[in-house]
Amino acid sequence: MNTNKQMLEEAIVETTKLGEFCRQCELEILVGDKDDDITFKSVLVNRPGLFLAGFEDYFGNVRVQVIGYAEYYYLATLQDDIKEKALTRLFNQKIPCIIYARGIKPTKMEIDIAKQYGIPVLLSDMTTTWLMQEISAYLDDLLAPIEVVHGSLLDINGVGVLLTGTSGMGKSETAIELINRGHRIIADDAVIVKKVRNDLV
Repeated sequence: MNTNKQMLEEAIVETTKLGEFCRQCELEILVGDKDDDITFKSVLVNRPGLFLAGFEDYFGNVRVQVIGYAEYYYLATLQDDIKEKALTRLFNQKIPCIIYARGIKPTKMEIDIAKQYGIPVLLSDMTTTWLMQEISAYLDDLLAPIEVVHGSLLDINGVGVLLTGTSGMGKSETAIELINRGHRIIADDAVIVKKVRNDLV
């Protein structure tokens, strides 16, 4: 099902090294190598409990998947053959990675299936809610839309001021005069603006 929401989620794609992602988010690698590439297509983070239970009508397979106590204890109640089928369905979705929260250790079956499908398995000591917030914040920054604006960006008394306009109208001269008055230049000519949630950086 290719909905507008899914197309929006996949609008920006970024690839980074697994080790860098883990360093930024304080994660331990259980399956995968720090030099492996990992591709992100969505700022959203998912808990796959419903999918593991068999509800497959809508599943955000481009999202980072997080296993917390609820998913862990649900999987523990399943017979081995049913658990294997559920995990195989999950890892077969080509998810970017799966992260176990609260220091939960995946079973040998989970590790083996992840290796079979080449899905990174990561570990965090954070609570599930805090982990999801941390991952979302990282992805918000990584996948933020970027635009290059022609102009001069200055710090004027602690406030960012962007001077824009057509070529030759005096933006650089105005910036130089402001610098002479004690203000600070941040960028000139090509200013890279990133929108992180509702903030411009």
